Amino acid sequence: MNGTLRGMFVLAGTALLALGASAADDENIEGTWDVTLQTTADKSKPRLDLEQDGSDVTGKYTDEFGTAQISGEVNGKEVELSFTVDIPNDKNDLTVTYTGTVEGNTMRGKVKFDKLGEGAFVGTKR
Repeated sequence: MNGTLRGMFVLAGTALLALGASAADDENIEGTWDVTLQTTADKSKPRLDLEQDGSDVTGKYTDEFGTAQISGEVNGKEVELSFTVDIPNDKNDLTVTYTGTVEGNTMRGKVKFDKLGEGAFVGTKR
């Protein structure tokens, strides 16, 4: 095998190892999370029931007003989850986006309610 071909195989193998390592480094957030959400208006205690396939996350958001389907992703310790809710008497839906970091059984960060404002959250995995 000549040097150029061997170099290409080494480069390809290194790239595959790097891809595998980054996926393996994603935090596991699958499970049920009890969340405390604080906004300027109030404090609430939603629950997140999450499933994870690699870096892709799906699940269900539940609070006193109902449920919504979650989608998102994990990249290392960084997480982004979002869902859309129907606002009664309003023709526009509201997209809610959680962004933050995960460390073990704790997740924390910010919540954005489209153009309506922001809040902060802390979640604990059951």
